[in-house]
Amino acid sequence: MKSVLIVLTYFAIVFFAGFLIFKINMFHYEKTADSRIAKAMEYQKVDLSEGRVEQSYFNYKTGWSKMVYYNDDPEIRYEYVYDRSENEVDVFGMQNNMSLDLAKKEAKYPLGSFCFLKNGEIEDFHHE
Repeated sequence: MKSVLIVLTYFAIVFFAGFLIFKINMFHYEKTADSRIAKAMEYQKVDLSEGRVEQSYFNYKTGWSKMVYYNDDPEIRYEYVYDRSENEVDVFGMQNNMSLDLAKKEAKYPLGSFCFLKNGEIEDFHHE
């Protein structure tokens, strides 16, 4: 009976340690994504006070995403997606759940991919 209790305690400690490591990793990932997305917005010369974040979430396939609407471009939803493995932020524009080229609309702010250096500075911007 004592050995069963020891094994259960061991599994509880391992589970708790794994959960703690996962939460710390996700916290760091979110903070890095927020920083990179803010730098991409700064590069776009967006007035941050004019935007409202509708959704901010993590997607295992694409990375950390933020959907933003700007008051000076209200018809278009900007989606910022940070991919940690590529260390880049991709910016997409949508109108009524349709890509802007299909909707025949132009975004006020540039769309494309922002590549970052390890220190967090923008290395390159590929316009869409």
